[in-house]
Amino acid sequence: MKLARMKDCRVAVLGLGREGRSFCRVYARRLPDQSLTAFAEAAPAAEKDAGDFLERVRVEIGPFGEALSDFDILVRSPGVPVDHPAIVAAVKSGVHLVSPSSIWFSERPDVATIAVTGSKGKSTTAALLAHFIKAAGFRVVLAGNIGSPLLDHLDSEVDWVVAELSSYQLVDLQGRPSIAVVTRLFPEHQDWHGGAEPYFAAKLKILDLVGSGTAFINGQDAVLMARCGSHPAVVPGNLETGLHGSQAGIQDGPDLLVGAGDLPLKGRHNRGNIALALETGLRVGATMETMLAALPEFQPLEHRLQSLGIRGKVEWINDSISTSPQATLAALECLEKREVVLIAGGLERGSDWAPVFAGPERRLYGLIVIPDNGGRIASQARAGLAPTAGIHECSSLDEAVATARRIAPDGGVVLLSPGAPSFPGFANFEERGRRFSDLVPKSSD
Repeated sequence: MKLARMKDCRVAVLGLGREGRSFCRVYARRLPDQSLTAFAEAAPAAEKDAGDFLERVRVEIGPFGEALSDFDILVRSPGVPVDHPAIVAAVKSGVHLVSPSSIWFSERPDVATIAVTGSKGKSTTAALLAHFIKAAGFRVVLAGNIGSPLLDHLDSEVDWVVAELSSYQLVDLQGRPSIAVVTRLFPEHQDWHGGAEPYFAAKLKILDLVGSGTAFINGQDAVLMARCGSHPAVVPGNLETGLHGSQAGIQDGPDLLVGAGDLPLKGRHNRGNIALALETGLRVGATMETMLAALPEFQPLEHRLQSLGIRGKVEWINDSISTSPQATLAALECLEKREVVLIAGGLERGSDWAPVFAGPERRLYGLIVIPDNGGRIASQARAGLAPTAGIHECSSLDEAVATARRIAPDGGVVLLSPGAPSFPGFANFEERGRRFSDLVPKSSD
């Protein structure tokens, strides 16, 4: 839906997060004489990018209700569930539901777009792609679930947009990306989607959206290959016969292109992300020589296996982005030869932690868990794990870091990889990661 279609319509935006606020800014600029209502179940954060547009928006704070049916168009921010009863009722009454990302695709069909998603690795892969494309001399924007909202770039003159898309954005997305990239697939956000199958369907919708374009998928992900390997748009990447990440580094078939020790990212899963980004970069016109030359300059993203340095002979690593046990397991596999004290826990979603603790006991030197699912994680760990430094249940991240300082061995690692969303203790994984960074000792004393 184009913004022009909203002229003379009753329009409301649902949610005032990043994308909701971005829509408000664009709406105020494009339709300055038209009123706008915003519904938010919690008060919006006061942020410096808000500008004065909220002064022109009627904001209603509280649970969504029957009032949604009084509008012609509802613009859904990604965090607002599509199956919210008030939204379902409004749509049944004839109200049109659209997302900010769908508006962008409708407004800018002229822009070549690479849509990147996956249960893990989508942010890193999207950032790598933007880095490679820029190094090749193209004008590129990194947007969507990372960087800035897509609607912030309605007037940007670019050659490529790399758009990271979450399942929340994909579930009702209307648009036609030029290329799609899918990194990994495992159950996530089941509470929001209502189960694993609806989550998988939302993620894999990207394959149908790409139409006659190409969808690169991680060929080493068994779930992805089983579910969509035969889709006509799919090109499996990260395969041993071509560009792929291996224990040795980045290879093209048997030939080693870059050794693991020379890569800016830790872990085999990230080497797979690099391989997918390289293969996609070749498709858009970047040369392998240019991309490999640019690779050492890539800056790893915050909160993703981010080393905070060595303090007191212990390395502290912030992996706050980890919101599932599978992500925690991937982080531990990156550190399999180190003595690791793991800090885990967050929102209870009923996830199975057994696979995290099924490997050799040397995988963990110590385990520290925090609310609100820490007790259940500890219980599952005790069924098959007896770490040297024990299993500790703490009441907060602050207490967990203090405990880690006490039990971590010289030469070891303290890893924050929660394996769960940040709620209710923190607003998001970034806030959780920043708090962890603030708590880490600032000197080696």
